[in-house]
Amino acid sequence: MRTLKALFKSEHGVVLAISLLVLTMLIAGGMGAIFSTQMDLNTSSNLRTGRQAFYIAEAGLHQAWQELDKSDGISEFEQVFSGPGVTELLSRVDFAGGNYTVMAEGIPGSRPKRIKATSTGCFPAGNPCSSGHSRVVIEAQFRREPLFPCVLCGREGVALSSGAMTDSYDSREGPYSIATAGNRADVKSNGNIALSGAATLVRGDAVAGGTVSTNGGATITGDTINNAPPFGFLQVIPCGPPFSPGAGIAGGNYDSTTGQLRGAGSDAIILANGTYCFSSVELTGNSTLTVTGPITLYLTAPSSFAGGGIINTTANAENFKIVTSLSSSELGITVLGGTRAYMTLYAPNARIEVTGGGDLYGAIVGRSIVNTSGTKFHYDRKLKDSEDGKLRMVVWKEAL
Repeated sequence: MRTLKALFKSEHGVVLAISLLVLTMLIAGGMGAIFSTQMDLNTSSNLRTGRQAFYIAEAGLHQAWQELDKSDGISEFEQVFSGPGVTELLSRVDFAGGNYTVMAEGIPGSRPKRIKATSTGCFPAGNPCSSGHSRVVIEAQFRREPLFPCVLCGREGVALSSGAMTDSYDSREGPYSIATAGNRADVKSNGNIALSGAATLVRGDAVAGGTVSTNGGATITGDTINNAPPFGFLQVIPCGPPFSPGAGIAGGNYDSTTGQLRGAGSDAIILANGTYCFSSVELTGNSTLTVTGPITLYLTAPSSFAGGGIINTTANAENFKIVTSLSSSELGITVLGGTRAYMTLYAPNARIEVTGGGDLYGAIVGRSIVNTSGTKFHYDRKLKDSEDGKLRMVVWKEAL
């Protein structure tokens, strides 16, 4: 029998042992590579499904945005804000192989009012979204922008001359007084702003997407900003035909078939409180249009509130809102300034001309705004806190 010492000295079987060792290492390396590849595939798959769930949650959020902004009487912004608790806006809506659910609730005490919407995206679709699915939650807050953020807002341009002036007041603090008038009556345009004449004065900022020009001694008390980013306008859908019946209209001549309201001579037209849809209004001679309470007047065609002008006995610009769907670079709305011309005029696609000097209390939005007669525009700052404009997202975050 070979001794133990002899066995240790022998080299028989060394190659086999080394081969087995190398084979073991190769098998271990192969197993490691397979495991690593599998992990990479799982990670890639998780990232892909997670990303898909994120996009689905985003889609739900944008769909909720549209739902809140609709005017169909179902889950509108005001309804959700004033409603009790949480509102389910969208429930397990199928989208791109997954589904989303969106909940919304008003934020108590927020001013301006805000709504928080929570969108949950699930991929693949699940009911409920169990642990085997990718799940992403996104939160956003929405608020309505003011429809009248400046005293004169021109989509394509604003031109003032002959001593036209803007200043501001706050009807919540009291009526307008020249002694206490402020410097927060901004003029804005996505186009150019042209000011001319020694007495022409903007007591506020002049902000233009193009350029602001001052000639002949015109003055701006605030900032002058050129090449500013554009701001958006809420589009107006035509209200008719059919047009409003004759109920609530006293004086003048109204044809409910054509939607035309006419005042001539010394006609004194009085509108009862409410909402009206006319094609046009035409005041000539000394005819006047009087409002004694909240009125919204929708128009579809060129109109003139000249003649004897507008008489708003409430001295509150928010109580007489004129809105038109008319689209024209040449035609639009003519308004006469006066001691009781309290109003807001929203005509984002029409030309606005203010005539006759005098005063106009409130604000105007138009495609272009022109005043060559030295009208004094008094901006009610309360309008800047109104919530009747575009719905805007003000907060966004991924919650889960």
